[in-house]
Amino acid sequence: AVGFMGKRVELTPEVALERRVEARLGTTLRDNATVLIATDETGAAIGTVDCIRLEADNNRRAMSPDLPCRVLVRNVWVSPERRRQGLGSALVHAAEEHARAAGVVMVTLEVNWDNTAALQLYYG
Repeated sequence: AVGFMGKRVELTPEVALERRVEARLGTTLRDNATVLIATDETGAAIGTVDCIRLEADNNRRAMSPDLPCRVLVRNVWVSPERRRQGLGSALVHAAEEHARAAGVVMVTLEVNWDNTAALQLYYG
């Protein structure tokens, strides 16, 4: 890979993962998201979902400017070895409960049309 000012850098899988985590943390902090975390019996994170409260009067989502106050569900992640076991659905339901507890009655999400795993989760 080519890094800053054209210098070559080695992008190992570990470095790539670290950069993805840092980028996600940055957007989570920027958007003042609440992150719900599912853990296993040892306390290790096995799934996460971001919940971002979007107020009707300062909505940053140009695609849906007329929606009322709502919670945007983003970055649903399940550990690969825990997929297809209902954890993704449980995380989405937990996000809905989080919104309800905050007095918000609308939950939205955005997904790429070619993300078949996510579409199956949301339509399932």
